[in-house]
Amino acid sequence: MAESRAQLVGRDLGDFEFAVDDWTANTFLGLIGRSPGAREIPPSFGQVAALAMVQRFDWDRDLMVDLSAGGAAVYGEQDLRFHAPFRRGQRLRVRAMVDRVESKHGGRRRFDAVTIRLEASEKQHPVLTADVTLLCLDAE
Repeated sequence: MAESRAQLVGRDLGDFEFAVDDWTANTFLGLIGRSPGAREIPPSFGQVAALAMVQRFDWDRDLMVDLSAGGAAVYGEQDLRFHAPFRRGQRLRVRAMVDRVESKHGGRRRFDAVTIRLEASEKQHPVLTADVTLLCLDAE
């Protein structure tokens, strides 16, 4: 890759809506042994929400990862801060931006740890702040 991902720091990745729909809520509740149909969903649902939010990005345009040329991105780690409970039927407005980029070496390969800040709110009331770190590799 000729360009450095460090130039991505501060990039606004736009905003979008994330809906806490019945199917997603019931699937999650079933996986953790809770009764489907509960209105409030445990904070651990934040992991599902953060992953769903990250999947909305255009990897090449937003994060300089050319998947068609053999580049790759792996979900590294996350830091979730909960401000309010998740509720079935919520429609969250999510803002996303590149918070930081760290270049690292692992064995023979260089990769970038790209941290994206996601801020989800309902009617301007914060629900979740997530820092999601993706490990981005270029084709060999």
